[in-house]
Amino acid sequence: MREALKQLEAEGLVTLHLNRGAIVSVLTAQEAQEICEIRSALEVKAIQLAIPKFKETDIEKAAVILEATDQATDAGVLAKLNWEFHATLYATAERPRLLTMIKTLHVNCDRYVRVQLAQMDYQERSQKEHYQLLDACQKQDTKAAVRLLKRHIDTAGEQLIVYLQQIAQKR
Repeated sequence: MREALKQLEAEGLVTLHLNRGAIVSVLTAQEAQEICEIRSALEVKAIQLAIPKFKETDIEKAAVILEATDQATDAGVLAKLNWEFHATLYATAERPRLLTMIKTLHVNCDRYVRVQLAQMDYQERSQKEHYQLLDACQKQDTKAAVRLLKRHIDTAGEQLIVYLQQIAQKR
């Protein structure tokens, strides 16, 4: 139990307080901005490294995930499929530490992304962007993939920041 809490603390999901236990961390707009900036840089690097190594099976796997996403309605399932899609694209980069860092950033934003998908009517736009990104990857058009991915992450981040600022104002 203690190790699990320490892992959650390392991922930024809880804050441990001596003699008080663990408290779920709240993501601030400023933290979200920083996370999205880091995500953008790391994920762009991952896609740049991955595209030259793509095989048809990688593209097919990502397409299957997008098809499953088209059918999903539960925010938790959508968030899981979102990560699987991005992870599938980055896996061929063969940079396990980079992928682990990106996953940690996704985990930090995941609970807010679920709200974003559910309340901000973002899913349709996100899915359209995913298909555009997959098309660029299939064509091995690194320049287009980088542009699309950066815009995808930056736009989602901007919306998340606005959402978190609204929550903070209500407190």
